[in-house]
Amino acid sequence: MAAVDFYEQCETGLKSALQSLTTVFLHDWQVSNDDTVIARGGDVFAILRPGAFPIFAKQATGKQVDFDWGITVDVYVRYESYATSWAKFKTVRAEMIWRLGCDPTLGNTPNVWGVTLSAEEGAQYFKFAESSENATPNFIIQTMQATVRQRVEFEF
Repeated sequence: MAAVDFYEQCETGLKSALQSLTTVFLHDWQVSNDDTVIARGGDVFAILRPGAFPIFAKQATGKQVDFDWGITVDVYVRYESYATSWAKFKTVRAEMIWRLGCDPTLGNTPNVWGVTLSAEEGAQYFKFAESSENATPNFIIQTMQATVRQRVEFEF
């Protein structure tokens, strides 16, 4: 029997959940695990990366294990002006939290029963060029951590 990529199931579920926020992410490609999409010209992006994956010890018995799959989510909001950009950033973040709170199964991703979104650090400005003539930031960015709890059934 071929190995199942349980992490991939969770990343795909999270990606689909975020892509469903069509008022925030106007195109599916704005939620990606490929950070080169930022060059395509959109205003808001969520870039997904594999994170930590501790075992949730209370449910680890024989063939059944609960994993807390960490998915790093870098959220980018293109900078226009102070007031406009920070308002948009807060809206994007609120929409993401609301969406994940409303569906902790990520659209019935196999055996997923919980999801949280958090950030260890504050949002900050991101610049592609560090020069005095280009002092305006390109993006507001925040690195967030999605934790997707999935009950894994091993068959052996």
